[in-house]
Amino acid sequence: MKFSEIPKQKWLVWISLGTLGLGILTVLITVVAPLGYRLNLWGYRTGFTILRTMVPVWLYIAGIAAVITAVIGFLAKKWQMENMTRLVELGAAGVLISLSAWYMPQTYLEPDGDPYPSIHDISTDTVNPPEFVAVLPLRADADNGVEYGVSRDMNPRLLVELTKKAYPDLLEPVVLDVSPDTAFDRAMNAVNELGWDVVDANRAAGRIEATESTFWFGFDDDIVIRLTPTSSGIKLDARSVSRVGKGDVGINAKRLRAFFDTL
Repeated sequence: MKFSEIPKQKWLVWISLGTLGLGILTVLITVVAPLGYRLNLWGYRTGFTILRTMVPVWLYIAGIAAVITAVIGFLAKKWQMENMTRLVELGAAGVLISLSAWYMPQTYLEPDGDPYPSIHDISTDTVNPPEFVAVLPLRADADNGVEYGVSRDMNPRLLVELTKKAYPDLLEPVVLDVSPDTAFDRAMNAVNELGWDVVDANRAAGRIEATESTFWFGFDDDIVIRLTPTSSGIKLDARSVSRVGKGDVGINAKRLRAFFDTL
């Protein structure tokens, strides 16, 4: 039995296509939020507001699409429609796309019951954090400063406490039993392998500064690596600081972990 022979059942085709189109629309809106920020059409807070407002909607849409797909499958099978599988595939695609639209913002939005502390400055040395030098001009218009623990609703002691609680593994000293030049080269190799943009590599000062942009919104975060000779070898400390945002959803800590793992 073909669709052309059953005009009254053609609406199932349109419903399947509509489910798919709805899924595609959710993805487009999800992409538009950060794209608008990148194109200077609105601020990042507006982009976040769009996503926070729409994210719950995606789940409802996915649920509705799933129900519709189930109904389509049931009716298509009942009416012995030849294109039953294709109809169900279209509906299922709409469900999966809607779920993808819901999932994507979860990678950079602070969820309810956020497991990450609301901080944006992570340093492996909380007593004497590595200092930025070459990066400073690039942060002239940044919302966040680079003075450790000095920001809205924050102080150095609280920042240390939150860092110790959330990322105790990053506070373990990393010492390489190699020459200063070898340690510097290994650090530079890790930075290059991670794809960071090197701002300054000062071998004499034992300092490397770099930036990395986040994927969706393109936020620029800055990193400084400090190499210090000790009796046990070369001690490496690293610090990663966001230019915007009160919290970083764990991005800076993940970045430093990636560096030391690559090292």
